[in-house]
Amino acid sequence: MSEIDKGRKLSEEHKRKIAKGNTGKILSEETRRKMSEARKGKNNPQYGKHLSEETRRKMSEAHKGRKFSEETRRKMSNVKKGEKHPLYGKLHSEETRRKMSEAHKGRKFSE
Repeated sequence: MSEIDKGRKLSEEHKRKIAKGNTGKILSEETRRKMSEARKGKNNPQYGKHLSEETRRKMSEAHKGRKFSEETRRKMSNVKKGEKHPLYGKLHSEETRRKMSEAHKGRKFSE
C-alpha cells in the first residue's frame, strides 16, 4: 500500500471484497507469528483498559444458558484432558482443600 493510501477509509463493500479474497488463504508460520506479536501488549487496543461492572454483567448474562453442540462439548473436553490440563501434575494445598470443603458444605449437588 502506498503512503498516500495509508489511513484511507474503505467502503463496507470494498472491505467485504478484500475479506472474500483473503478467505481460505493459508498463512505461513512466520506470518502468523508476526500477526500474533503485532496484537500483543501495548499494541493491543484493550491494553491497560478494564471493563466496567455493568459491561461484565451484560457479558455474563449474554452467555448464560448457552448450549453447545455435542461435537463442541467433546472438543472442549479433549482440550482439558491429560498434560494439557492446567492442573496436570499439581496438587491443591491443604489450605485450598479446606476452603473448597467449607464452600461445598451444606450444598446439594443432585436430587
